[in-house]
Amino acid sequence: MNIISLADFKRIPSLPILDDDILVVRTENLPYVPKPTYPVRIKYFVFVYCTSGDARFSIDTKTYSIKENEFLLTASDCVMEFYEVNNFKGTFLIVSHKYMKSLTTQCVSIWKRLASISQEAIHSVTPSEKDLIFSYVDKLTTYCSDESIKFRKEVVCHQILSFLHEICGFESVVNIDTKAYFVDRNQEIYAEFMKLVIHNFKSEHSVNFYAKQMGLTPKYLSISVKTASDKTPSECIQKFLIQEAMVLLKNTDMTLKQIVAELNFPTATFFCRYFKHHTGFSPNEYRTKSV
Repeated sequence: MNIISLADFKRIPSLPILDDDILVVRTENLPYVPKPTYPVRIKYFVFVYCTSGDARFSIDTKTYSIKENEFLLTASDCVMEFYEVNNFKGTFLIVSHKYMKSLTTQCVSIWKRLASISQEAIHSVTPSEKDLIFSYVDKLTTYCSDESIKFRKEVVCHQILSFLHEICGFESVVNIDTKAYFVDRNQEIYAEFMKLVIHNFKSEHSVNFYAKQMGLTPKYLSISVKTASDKTPSECIQKFLIQEAMVLLKNTDMTLKQIVAELNFPTATFFCRYFKHHTGFSPNEYRTKSV
């Protein structure tokens, strides 16, 4: 099952869904939600609020932990992998990329703020902000569930837009833009490097390519990335390649030949050795092992 499609959730009983664009998942729905043990690409804007328990996971290869009274915000098209889920309870709001994009015509200014918030991913919540979150969740649950409500699509649209503005005013995120001015040069280089990797890692595996794009020597780029992240540029590129290979093996019916071409490896033999070196499994073993 491709769990990144909202259509896949329609089989879950009493789950509030509006078309294929908006989904609300509450604590009582969590037992029915699939929990993959492999990386998956999430092509949706995701807001998660943790009411109890905790979880450890990665977003685009960076590891995070979320616990009680914290929320997570992710942009669309990220890759997530779950490592530990300990009695996690909470609520999710999942919105399609198409729907989120349509909101930009109503309020362009909010998107830079949301992008800044999603870069730091995990944020704390005050008691009053917790109440605010659940007031919106209750409203969205009602309007997404009840087709008899007049103008429900219009109301949902404005509720989501209002909720996004409220998030931007939360205490833990309101000064994020100010903090950005104090990032040192190594962090700036690392951030720019990661943006390039996210957009180019499938076709470009060489550190020299990224150094040239940034107007730096490979040595200077390597020192800066290592200082900022404790990883080499090659390790960062490798992690994205392996994670994407896992996504394609588990979430698609692409042949090995197609995956090799998609990730720009020279031969299938080279790819198989590369994948097994980093995961301990051959591509076929990884694809067929139980989840």
